Amino acid sequence: MKKLLLVAPEHMGIIKVILDGLNKYSDYTVDFVDLCVPTYKYKHFMQRAYNFLLKNTIRKNIKETYFEKTISARIENTQKSYDLILIIRPDLINEKLLGILRQKTKKFISYYWDTVEFYPQKLKAIKFFDKIYSFDSDDCEKYGFSFLSN
Repeated sequence: MKKLLLVAPEHMGIIKVILDGLNKYSDYTVDFVDLCVPTYKYKHFMQRAYNFLLKNTIRKNIKETYFEKTISARIENTQKSYDLILIIRPDLINEKLLGILRQKTKKFISYYWDTVEFYPQKLKAIKFFDKIYSFDSDDCEKYGFSFLSN
C-alpha cells in the first residue's frame, strides 16, 4: 500500500472531507499533519514584555517559536518516508520544516488555494516542490503552476 502525508490547516471541516475522499477513493494510506495550532497564551505580563523586547532587538518571537516547535513535533511523529506528501498552504510553515518534509518523500506536491498576490511568501516555498497546483490561472501562467480548480 502506498503512503501519503497530507499537511494542511484544518478549517471548518474542509480537510476532513478531503481526507475522507482520499481514504475512500485512493490506494493510499493517509496520515495527516494539522497546521492549526492553539493560540499561544503568555504566562504573565513579564513574558509578554520579554517577547516585545526579543521581537524588536533580535527579531525572535516566542509565539513563532511555539508554532514551529508544535508543527515540528507533529512532523516528527509521522513515518520516516512517504510515497507522496501533499501540502496545502505551505506559506504557513518555514523553510526549515519544508526541508524536513522534502526529505521524507520523492514526490512533494503543493496546492495553493489562495493566490500568490495574497500570500507572497508562497514564492519562497516554490523551490521545495516537484509540482504545484493552483486554482488561479494567472498564477499558473506567471509561475508555471498546474491549474486545478477548487
